[in-house]
Amino acid sequence: MQKKQKIDRKGALYMAEQLTLTWIGHSCFKLDCGDYTIVFDPYEDDYVPGCPSVRESADLVLCSHDHKDHGASHLVKRIEGRENPFQIQVIHTWHDDQKGALRGRNQIHILDDGMFRMAHMGDLGCKLTEEEMKQLRGLDLMLIPVGGYYTIDAKQAKALVEQVKPRIVVPMHYRGEGFGYDVLGTVKDYTDLCETAVYGDSEVLVLEKSGVLESDQMSASDQNPVSAQALSWRTGAQSGTLRNGQEETVVLRMTKGQLPTT
Repeated sequence: MQKKQKIDRKGALYMAEQLTLTWIGHSCFKLDCGDYTIVFDPYEDDYVPGCPSVRESADLVLCSHDHKDHGASHLVKRIEGRENPFQIQVIHTWHDDQKGALRGRNQIHILDDGMFRMAHMGDLGCKLTEEEMKQLRGLDLMLIPVGGYYTIDAKQAKALVEQVKPRIVVPMHYRGEGFGYDVLGTVKDYTDLCETAVYGDSEVLVLEKSGVLESDQMSASDQNPVSAQALSWRTGAQSGTLRNGQEETVVLRMTKGQLPTT
């Protein structure tokens, strides 16, 4: 993991880190942290209408379940020998609201490297328990399905976000113009419910988080969280900064050039 460091005039250690998230299509994303890459939920070729083939290289592949539109880990070329900067926690949930009777299990992956904390919700199809929601608190980034039918829908996603309060939300698993399953709702069904929706013009989201570690803590492991000061984001021409203590959740709709969204 690459953290930038500099000493300020008061002797405090200033730390900053950058993550880059790239939307491949459907619920598949690539996350780059320094020289370490993770791919989430790759899909089989020609299985998700209108979505490009997954041809990525990564140190790690995380799949929420083994359905063909989420579990094609064999399509990702593996990179060996690099250390994973993240601690990964898995919450075992259901793909439907009948305890898996319809579609089986689903896994939520939570990643935390001491600076950034994010979650990929997979094909969440059930209501979470209080304990599960507690484990999701303090997220900088949440990737959440909003299309309904196979997963929670737009209204259920909004309710979950309001309870967990992540700083940034990226909707996924929906139907757009020329891509996605016909039975799914659109991303607009979700963003119309959100007061803080930002319509990005890129498939790439860059996040940078900074914080201060007091001088008497400098001997601590660099995996320890620092006092967060700001979370900055940029996708295409859109950008913004969330200050420490700011409770507002920003919803970012990412866009692929060849996959216009509606």
